Amino acid sequence: MTRRRHPTARFGALVAVSTLGSLLGESIGYLLGRRYGDLVRASRLGRRLGEDAWANAAAFLTGRGGRAVAAARFVAVVHALVPVVAGSVRMRYRRFLGWSALGAAAWSVTFVGIGALAGASWRQYGERFGLAGLVVVGVVALAAWSLRAARRRSRRLPAARPTR
Repeated sequence: MTRRRHPTARFGALVAVSTLGSLLGESIGYLLGRRYGDLVRASRLGRRLGEDAWANAAAFLTGRGGRAVAAARFVAVVHALVPVVAGSVRMRYRRFLGWSALGAAAWSVTFVGIGALAGASWRQYGERFGLAGLVVVGVVALAAWSLRAARRRSRRLPAARPTR
């Protein structure tokens, strides 16, 4: 007979593992920025961003960067870049890691919690939905995705110019 873990223990384990995984990834990004940040800055992309942008990023991360590192965890594109920029502008690793841990833990608790609530709701109400309910949810998700894709496409298309 296998022994089931208490739901709180499973929740804590998931939060801990996702937080540690996040910190590992962010630390690698930081180290890449620390090691190759000057190369990125001198690259075509770095020059395109401009020296002012790099100086502003350095000032931002050294001034209130800790809070920015923690909050960036919730913004996908920013989250991907912040560790590299923090390393390239030579933010202290201890400071980066502390704020990053706070952001990663908050993110993990939030999204593991959402998953736990969704799972509990499904266990409670899922049998009532049945296959038809899943089809409805799939159609709604597909419609939302299609609408979003159409909006993106319309923003990318150049405005039609009237012909004379």
